[in-house]
Amino acid sequence: MDPIGFAMENFDGNRRWRDQDAGNPIDAYGVFPGGEKFDGMAGLKAALLSTPKSFVSTITEKLMMYGLGRNAAVLRSACHPRHYQASARNNYNFQSLILEWYRARRSRCARRRRRRGQDGAALMALNFQ
Repeated sequence: MDPIGFAMENFDGNRRWRDQDAGNPIDAYGVFPGGEKFDGMAGLKAALLSTPKSFVSTITEKLMMYGLGRNAAVLRSACHPRHYQASARNNYNFQSLILEWYRARRSRCARRRRRRGQDGAALMALNFQ
């Protein structure tokens, strides 16, 4: 099980909180690969918030892998520091991360279309805002 899974061990299969399993206390202690330790959901939250840039970069990479169906190695070039900076300016708000990624993607697509010589009507169809 991954470290984050240990923090969620107090939840049973029906998403109910429990303090014991078969009469034994739940051990929700975990260690990240870097050695940082945490205990339970509160400890996990504190650990994730202590390194917001790592958290945001991981979330960005995983969302892009899921959304685009591509390998992380291919996507690393698309994960620009601008995404993290926009998120940091907005107190690491999830919406700001998604909007910045969308804007960057839309901008890259527009540049490609201009290089290919496609007309402005196709470009305008991308403008959802």
